[in-house]
Amino acid sequence: MKPFANPPQPLTASEFLSHLEEITRAYEVKTSIITFYSRIWSQVFDLKFSRGQWIFGNSPHWRALLEAKLRKSEYYPISCVVRTFTDEKHKRRTPNGETILIPTKELRMFFLPAPGQVIKLTPEECFACHNTGAQTGKPLPIEQDVKFL
Repeated sequence: MKPFANPPQPLTASEFLSHLEEITRAYEVKTSIITFYSRIWSQVFDLKFSRGQWIFGNSPHWRALLEAKLRKSEYYPISCVVRTFTDEKHKRRTPNGETILIPTKELRMFFLPAPGQVIKLTPEECFACHNTGAQTGKPLPIEQDVKFL
């Protein structure tokens, strides 16, 4: 698949969902957390490969539901955030002084302005979105061990 570009790259709903599967497979991560958000619809679900098939959410049937929603213009514009957790771990101290291992998180963001159109945000745009308060527009504390892709 070609990399996304700005202006929007034309992709069908099925092609976009296949791209999300490729992201999860490419980094040898068995599960990604996907968030779709629009003014009238939001959905957070796992994407995982299990028993030889991709499962969006709790059922193999969720993919068809997502495809149907991504074809309807009333849901647009839509933002999509993909979080994957790598095998790379970092030590962190909890407030009570305990040391724990936290996996590195990879973060990708997409903007879907209309059905069949996808813009992949740059790493710099992902960083800006992730570290800015939605209500206030003010900077948020920077989360450690996040790779913006």
